[in-house]
Formats: sequence, structure tokens, C-alpha cells
Amino acid sequence: MNRFVAAERALRSAAPHQLLDAVREVLCGQYAAEEVELFMADYGLTLLQPVSTLPYTLAPLPVHTGPAGRAFGAQEPAFEECPGGSVRVHLPVTVRGDRLGVLSVTMPSAEQATDCSAELAEVAEVLAHEVIVAERDTDLYLQARRKDRLTLAAEMQWQLLPARSCARPEYALGAQLEPAYAVFGDNFDWSATADHLSLYITNGMGEGIEASLLTSLGVNALRNARRAGLPLADQAALADQAV
Repeated sequence: MNRFVAAERALRSAAPHQLLDAVREVLCGQYAAEEVELFMADYGLTLLQPVSTLPYTLAPLPVHTGPAGRAFGAQEPAFEECPGGSVRVHLPVTVRGDRLGVLSVTMPSAEQATDCSAELAEVAEVLAHEVIVAERDTDLYLQARRKDRLTLAAEMQWQLLPARSCARPEYALGAQLEPAYAVFGDNFDWSATADHLSLYITNGMGEGIEASLLTSLGVNALRNARRAGLPLADQAALADQAV
């Protein structure tokens, strides 16, 4: 069994809250990595927050500067020289265009880092898929995404979203809720089939929980009608009736 397959199996069999432990064990054992850390992009896309047990023991990293920020922004591996000759490889953790964070792997030498970077990038992609699945069963990765506490209304709005971005050969989508930690009724949604891409922007008027509840009702009414196979105009009509 080659080492990439070993990494993939380790991630797929790990408990939801132990993905970092699993990827750390296999990368240290199979790839001779010295250190492995996972950072999640915060809700405001300003910081890369470490995934660890609260309180965090690692400092967050900036999204827009530094090697980790370059890996996150350019969506390609970035290399950072460390004391003693080791090299840290920062790898984008991304699912179908949705940028989740960065996996940072410290290798003993520049040669090993370069030789392994392609495989490490694939491991980071598998990790991204497993994080999305794991979020159904643990709060660990959602907690790591927040540098501040979300308001209850913002919590509800973020949970309604499909993702922040999606990239396919035919299209690329990206959206962001602001103010990220205190948004009220703003929301976006999308859904793709073989022939159609449907985009939705909704805004429950008002502030706080009232706006969030109104948006939640509207979004779920639209989804209910869409999943029943109704055309767009009928989706809007049924959502209007629900509101």
C-alpha cells in the first residue's frame, strides 16, 4: 500500500474530531514530516485559525500576508524556510473551490518538501472533503473558524449557507456575508444540475433574530419548492406565500 493510500484511509476511518491527529500521524510516519498543523479561515476571511483544543496554543496566521496566506489566496503550495534547514509547506485545504483553510507540513529539507509537495497537496484535498463531512458530527472545525463570538442571528445565517464559493469547469461562484460575526438577514444560496445553475439572494428585513427567522423561512421555502421540481417563478411565489 503506497503512502498516499495510507493517508487517505487514515482520514476516512478517523473519528470526526480526530482528523488532524490522523493526518499528523500518517504524514509523520509515511512522509517523514516533523510537524503538521491545520488552520481554518475565520468567518471574516481575515485570519487562519489553528485547529486545536480550546484554549488555542498556536497563534493565528494572517490570510492576506505570509506563506500560509499566499497558499490560501493563490490556491497553490507555498514554501517557508525554517531554522535548521527544514522547510514548511503550506497547502490549500479546499473542496470544489470552497477555501476552508491551510494544512502546514514541516519537512526535514527543501528537497523532501519539493519532492512530496504534489502528494501532500492531494492529502490536503482529501482532508478538506473529510472536514466537510465531519462538521455534521463535531463543532471542532466550526469553532476554529471564529476569532470572535457570533451573534445568534449570524449563527443561524451561516448555517443556512451552501458554501462560500464553488468552482466548476463551467462557472466559478464566490460570496461572503458581512458583517461576518453580526449579520442579520442577508443570505445567498445556489444549486446546480446538469443543465441549470440557480442563484438566490435573500434579505429578511429588520434586525437580529426577527430578520434571521424571516430569512430562514424564505430560504427553506425556496429550497422546498426547488427540490419539488418547481420552476423558478413558482419557487418565488411559494416563498412569498410562506412569508
